[in-house]
Amino acid sequence: MKAVIFDMDGVLIDSEPLHFQGSKRVLKKLGNDLTWGIYKKCIGTTMKKSMEIYIEEFNLDISVDELMELCDNAYMEGLKKNCVAKEGVYPLLKRLVGRITIALASSANESQIEAVLAGLKIKQYFSMILSGEHFEESKPDPRIYEETAKNLQLSSRECLVIEDSEAGLHAAKDAGMKCVMVKTDYTKDVDLSRADHIVNSLNDFNMAWIK
Repeated sequence: MKAVIFDMDGVLIDSEPLHFQGSKRVLKKLGNDLTWGIYKKCIGTTMKKSMEIYIEEFNLDISVDELMELCDNAYMEGLKKNCVAKEGVYPLLKRLVGRITIALASSANESQIEAVLAGLKIKQYFSMILSGEHFEESKPDPRIYEETAKNLQLSSRECLVIEDSEAGLHAAKDAGMKCVMVKTDYTKDVDLSRADHIVNSLNDFNMAWIK
């Protein structure tokens, strides 16, 4: 392996509750109740795709861009109060740095990525950062991972992805990459059979996997 590519939400930070609560507050103001069942459809997708899901589910008379701005602001507000790295993030990054190229390929908007990396103080570890907002299709479409490898001037088989969502797993595997899945409470019912390795936290990452 020549590169480890991290997803962000659910891997570096437990951001799903922040996204869920932020969107829930926005949709409540619009007269709707966002349930976890509906929100689960958004896990692993882009912010734009999530907004499209909300608009369809609740038949909202609002544009994608307007709703995205409202939900993004609500998420950022929550992030300022609770930006905490997931277990094992710092130790793993310190083990990887200098030994292998480290990249980030997240479905999140660039502003959200910047806020998280700044809040966790880990931006310096990543040689390349790619946001899903620049792609027409979100994960499980493999484009973001294919483009990451291309930009790193590597083949897919030289890249190992760390993911937590079903959409991310399929994106990584369809891009021809190996994938380590981090278990979370939000994806405990997800089919992980395509994963090459499954861990409970990044503390369980085996350095032999990148040899």
